[in-house]
Order: sequence, then C-alpha cells, then structure tokens
Amino acid sequence: MQPEYDFGSMKKGVRGKHYDEYCKGTKILMDPDISAAFPTGDSVNAASRGVLSFRKQSAKNKPHPR
Repeated sequence: MQPEYDFGSMKKGVRGKHYDEYCKGTKILMDPDISAAFPTGDSVNAASRGVLSFRKQSAKNKPHPR
C-alpha cells in the first residue's frame, strides 16, 4: 500500500455490504450479448447442460484412435 492511501478517513464505505450475496455462491459475469440471449440463471444452466450432453454424445460416437 502506498502511504498516501488513507482508508481511515473514508466515511462512505460499508463493511460487509455484499457479504450475504457473496455467501450465496459464485457469480459469473457475462458479455451483454450473451446476457440478452440467456436472461436467467435457469436458461444459462439449461444451455450449459445441453452443451455438456452434446459433448458426451460426440465423444461416444467418435471412433477410438488406434
């Protein structure tokens, strides 16, 4: 820390302001175009599960290298 940083004189900060939200779990930041396409957490989860399922099916149908 630089000596000129004086956090003691700051009166507007609130300790623990976002603590409860933080405890709920990890937040993921999405780009605006992605956020518009998937407006809810459920829609993001459904799309992600679809991608995972597709990857599993693709791996099953892929011939094994010899």
